[in-house]
Amino acid sequence: MPYVPKELALKLRAADQGHVLMFDDADNLSPLEAREFAKELEALDLEFLQTIFQASTQGTIAETRTIEPLRSYDRLEQCSIQDKQHWLNLGLESISRGQVAALVLSGGQGTRLGFAGPKGMYDIGLPSEKSLFQLFAERIVALQVLAGDKFSTRLRQEIQIPFYLILENAHKLATAPDGNGGIYKAMKSSGALARLQACGVKYLHVFSVDNALCKVADPTFIGYCIDKQADCGNKVVWKAQPDERVGVVAKRNDRFCVIEYSEIDREMSERVDPRTGKLAFGSANICNHFFTMYVLAGIILSFASHDAKLCL
Repeated sequence: MPYVPKELALKLRAADQGHVLMFDDADNLSPLEAREFAKELEALDLEFLQTIFQASTQGTIAETRTIEPLRSYDRLEQCSIQDKQHWLNLGLESISRGQVAALVLSGGQGTRLGFAGPKGMYDIGLPSEKSLFQLFAERIVALQVLAGDKFSTRLRQEIQIPFYLILENAHKLATAPDGNGGIYKAMKSSGALARLQACGVKYLHVFSVDNALCKVADPTFIGYCIDKQADCGNKVVWKAQPDERVGVVAKRNDRFCVIEYSEIDREMSERVDPRTGKLAFGSANICNHFFTMYVLAGIILSFASHDAKLCL
């Protein structure tokens, strides 16, 4: 006997998703499995999923193929010592004022690494056996000390680092967000965004848990973006080979964006910029971003999904 409620089954079939009921219809689920499955299905907002899918696919179709390499950027090694020191001081001062927060994108599991747990808990082979989470946490503590030494009169007496658990439903923790973009919706629904705003945070450094070498809340990067009055910023490294499977920062229809490697044809991937002798489409996105909280709040309210086509 099927356990999925009749009304829910009708909604799924009306949305052309009736195939997910095949095991329930065939009575192949245990009562416990069926009840858990029904709860997951009931939590789905089918109308919302259909809306964002249509919006993302139609947006992809509507886009012209005008893709241009990144032209406007600064190379850190070409910047003056004076500029770099100025940006470092700006960043450290903002950190000492409690205006900077770090957000690690760490929802991924370690399945592909043969590890039954979150990527952030994976042992990457260091003699200290420290996890990625511990490395990042220790860097934050060290950075707070550095900022406090530089701007001691402005350092808060007590620094709290909020830790948020996010529920997937009433009895299950969310352990696998819907891609990196899912974190922004989760920030609003979990109350993290409001908490950061209430604490006076103005700037957010967002980075991926995969990058063990990441300079968490890099004060030079933070200071650079503040000095440029940037709403958002992005660190990149230049590709060494055309066939590297990594998205690149570029311009589409005269707007900055990240182009997936699967969206770049062979000619574009191999094109060389005669000014630099490097790959024209070489600015590899390493998931290392800066946002002002003001702009991030607006992004969360008007979040748009992207229809990514990846080579599997």
